[in-house]
Amino acid sequence: MVFEYDKFILVTEVTLIVRANQWSAEAEPVPRHVAKIQSENKNKDVFGLFVAPQIDINTVLTFFNNREYSVNDEIMNLTIIPLSLDQIKQLLTVFKQKKFSTQDMKRLFEAIKSDISTSKDAMEWNKKIPAIMSDWAQKL
Repeated sequence: MVFEYDKFILVTEVTLIVRANQWSAEAEPVPRHVAKIQSENKNKDVFGLFVAPQIDINTVLTFFNNREYSVNDEIMNLTIIPLSLDQIKQLLTVFKQKKFSTQDMKRLFEAIKSDISTSKDAMEWNKKIPAIMSDWAQKL
């Protein structure tokens, strides 16, 4: 699903696959889809959102360590944020209570993205995402 907003685009990929099969099934198509949309929309920020019942750590490793993708010989940096269904439910609960805007949502994705460069590895980044979400929700 692709959601286009005024200042950004959200490319949402959803799977029911869990465990190691998740990584093997999603490691190639998810970045390809996000990169395709990003290459067609150079004037907007593009965030990939990967949603699954549970997120396999190898999937997180892939999205954290392989943030570059080439489309038509152009290398671009990708942001793919892995969220579990429980984390999506938390976002919906926050929305029900606070009715946040798309710009608020963009700030959340930017905060998660910026933490990639300060995290020492994918495991640390993945563990920080719930705290980033909680801090964001409190500031709304």
